[in-house]
Amino acid sequence: MLFFTKIILIVIFILTISATYKKAQKKGLRSYHFVVLFLLSPLAVFFDYSLQHQALSLDMAALKSAVIYGLPLALILSLFLYITSGKKQ
Repeated sequence: MLFFTKIILIVIFILTISATYKKAQKKGLRSYHFVVLFLLSPLAVFFDYSLQHQALSLDMAALKSAVIYGLPLALILSLFLYITSGKKQ
């Protein structure tokens, strides 16, 4: 059962990345990085929590951990990306 859950999560990640890439490709690479970070950081924390508890459920503990750890991670990484991409231009 855990094997199928991992496969489903990998497929969700691939679909999310491909859909985000198609939409952000029109706006440029910089916006693509920000969109991917803000989509995948909380999603990765949520899926990690779900895999550790072997259940893919939308309970408050899963959402709380995704918000507490995922959003600051996305904010820090996007700030780093903004600073480094500004220096290259």
